[in-house]
Amino acid sequence: MKKRNKNLKEILSSRFYKSDKVEAGVAATLTVGDVLYDYARVDPRVLLGVSHAHPDPKGMLLRASNLEDINAPESLDNVFQFAKFQYLIPRQAKYLDPDSLKGLQTSDMGHVAEFVVKQQWQSEGREVTMPDIPNYPGADLFSFDIPYNVKWYPKAHPKMLEHFEENPNIKIVTSTEAAKDFWEKHPDLAHMVEDSKINYDFVPDLQSTSNKVGRELFENDYLFDLAIPEVFGISYIVVAAKNSIYLYQGKTDLKNAFENVLVGGTARVVGMGAGSYIGSKLGGIIGDIFDQEEAGEVVGGVIGSIPGFIGGKKIGDKFLEEKCKKEKADLDKKLSDYLHKSSDIHSKGVKIFKEKIKKTELLKKGNDFQKQMSDFLIPRMEDEMSYKKKNDNKLKEFKNNPKLINPSSKSILELSGEAVVLGKKFGIDPDIIPKERNALLKAYDKLKKMLKKKGLI
Repeated sequence: MKKRNKNLKEILSSRFYKSDKVEAGVAATLTVGDVLYDYARVDPRVLLGVSHAHPDPKGMLLRASNLEDINAPESLDNVFQFAKFQYLIPRQAKYLDPDSLKGLQTSDMGHVAEFVVKQQWQSEGREVTMPDIPNYPGADLFSFDIPYNVKWYPKAHPKMLEHFEENPNIKIVTSTEAAKDFWEKHPDLAHMVEDSKINYDFVPDLQSTSNKVGRELFENDYLFDLAIPEVFGISYIVVAAKNSIYLYQGKTDLKNAFENVLVGGTARVVGMGAGSYIGSKLGGIIGDIFDQEEAGEVVGGVIGSIPGFIGGKKIGDKFLEEKCKKEKADLDKKLSDYLHKSSDIHSKGVKIFKEKIKKTELLKKGNDFQKQMSDFLIPRMEDEMSYKKKNDNKLKEFKNNPKLINPSSKSILELSGEAVVLGKKFGIDPDIIPKERNALLKAYDKLKKMLKKKGLI
């Protein structure tokens, strides 16, 4: 009895397929988190250095590749434009001369070093200014109005001597390793070379990381720092996590969990990838209206990936639901039986009530008290009869098409609950049809367990 009552309470109160919003929320959190993670790791010194080196990035790429046109940013004023620029460079590499590409990377590192040294000096309390244009003759920084040229090498380099030949009065600031090496090799010029107190590797590592995460904002190749593709990672992590929990809780088995992850994850990958691509294109178009095309592409890709994820989930769920076809058909039949029995009992009740009305009408032939009683009861009983007939007609419609009970219901499980609630509302308590009630609960439990095995609820 307690078990049956517990199941009835569950069937009356449960709502299923809650995981749609939960999974989408987790996917959105991971997607936005990954974008913010990449965005935050673009070092402002690298952004400033590359922007200083390329005041006309689109023109630079056009000149280097000899293309007629290219969808590139016209400036590098923000992280999204920097990201698009870094995204395009390897894709234009086939058009670039190898020496030009190597020179571009080396030149960028030199400009990044300027801003790294500038910040270092400012942290030491030195007053630092920079020329307004890149490649200012002889000087990159001014500290207390004293000009310095930034040369960034791992050891003493011939370019440093060339600088002194052309600019004998302008000092050089360089990496710690290059400064010490130069002092040993050229002690007569040691006073003209200053140690930045920064190791050489710091600048290329900083630039490499920023360039990488900048490209990642557009490529979405990796989830955070994991060696996992972003869309692939998010889709499979969400499905695998849910099925791992179900496996631990005994709601599914290893075979079904593996199939759920394979099917569900693959469908989400396809949906999320397509949504991200479409969202990125639309976002770029909208962003271009506000002169923020690059930001629009990134944000549009993030926004588009979520409905794509949901769409992919629905496709995967449809495939997995086919595995529950037998249990679903059984519950459909048991629900139909329950509604037919409820309708039959209700129709009998209507006939019995109709007979009561007839007997009450016979009171009119009796004494005055009986006549008065009949006049008082008949109108009320006719109103009650009208209400019962409406309910009877509804039950007949529902037994022929259970979906009419609640057209917005998402599953046969919810519909079963609605049917029991409806029966009680019309006066058909489950306890008066125990055979159909028990069969419905048994079929309900079987389908619910199977859906859990497939990770669908």
